[in-house]
Amino acid sequence: MESSKIRSLATYHKCIKELHNAGFIIYTPSYDAYKGTLIQIIDPEYVESSQKKAVRGQKISVQKESCFDVPIFYEVELYFNDRNLPSAEAIKFYSYYESRNWKLSNENLMKSWQAAARNWISHLNKK
Repeated sequence: MESSKIRSLATYHKCIKELHNAGFIIYTPSYDAYKGTLIQIIDPEYVESSQKKAVRGQKISVQKESCFDVPIFYEVELYFNDRNLPSAEAIKFYSYYESRNWKLSNENLMKSWQAAARNWISHLNKK
């Protein structure tokens, strides 16, 4: 982050996601504090010609991902365990949202299960 002159962590993650969505890098986040995030740079020779034209242009439009991938229980359990919460809470969280077909209270499809998990954890901490 220092060499990129970005001070905000949110701006850094936004830029990384935009580069991933544009096809310049492959971004694989890690939720383990001891394991680093994996970023692979795509070789420009293998990029499709339509993407090369976009690079030559001055403005690159990035489309946001609209599909939601249902997490594997192991991912949810690892996420909760990394935050020092028991696996029983991960089971409750996963079962609750699995029964709701991963929809939020307003019946919209979930965009990020990690955001829902953070919300779930914040409600646990208030009790």
